[in-house]
Amino acid sequence: MEKEYLRCPNCKEGQIYLMEVEGIERGFYICSHCDLIWKRYWDLNVSLASE
Repeated sequence: MEKEYLRCPNCKEGQIYLMEVEGIERGFYICSHCDLIWKRYWDLNVSLASE
């Protein structure tokens, strides 16, 4: 399965990559630069990081 990479809208630098978090449904993405976790790449405006 090919990984999908996207640019993070928060820091504009890191690449977001698909990850699986234990206890959380699949389809979440995490930024390699600022470590924000995003719910699904098509819904990147919904950050799971603390407000």
